[in-house]
Amino acid sequence: MNSRPDSDAGAAAAAIAVLVRRPSLMAASIVLLIALAVSGLSWPTLQSLNGEWRNTDNLTYTHGYLILAIAGWLILRSSSLPRARLAPDWRLVPALLVLSLCWLVTLRAGIELLHQLLWPILMFLAVCAAAGLRNGSRFWFPFAFLYFAVPAWSFGNDILQTLTVVAVRLMLQLTAVPAYVSGCIFSSWPCPSQRCMARFTAIPSRRGSSCCCWPLCSQ
Repeated sequence: MNSRPDSDAGAAAAAIAVLVRRPSLMAASIVLLIALAVSGLSWPTLQSLNGEWRNTDNLTYTHGYLILAIAGWLILRSSSLPRARLAPDWRLVPALLVLSLCWLVTLRAGIELLHQLLWPILMFLAVCAAAGLRNGSRFWFPFAFLYFAVPAWSFGNDILQTLTVVAVRLMLQLTAVPAYVSGCIFSSWPCPSQRCMARFTAIPSRRGSSCCCWPLCSQ
């Protein structure tokens, strides 16, 4: 009659024995448990991220679940690195409390992006406080990798577009290729807009003395 409980207890004991024999698995299990605990306490942040990851109208961040899986694999991989003795670092507890307070303030203030950005830092700091700074620092990359799933990259689009335009215009000038530039739009034909003002800059042609024109359009 008691064969089933005995078998369950034996399976649990065997799993614990495997963890004890393999310290890397134990370290990874501790890190994952701490990360899950912090994520559970910051559940509103996960709910907001889940909305972005499941947003089929805007597919920019639907890779969020893939980022989570890769971060978990990176934690398992990082756990095989040499480690020191597991010991809590109480010096990090005040910083963890201050950061938790900042997360709570941003949550209550409705600043969604800020409490989302604090989520990976909270998990990493909790791991360092529980396992020691030297042990926790081995896992900085998996938690930093989670930022690829946080919807903060859209704010850099304008800067990246401007840098791209500057780089493309420089390459076109160096290769003597005529082009019309209107904002972030490049064309080989004149701009059809009535508001377009064309400036012509002579660029030496690769054929010799002749030159080609470089019309620069601005709205």
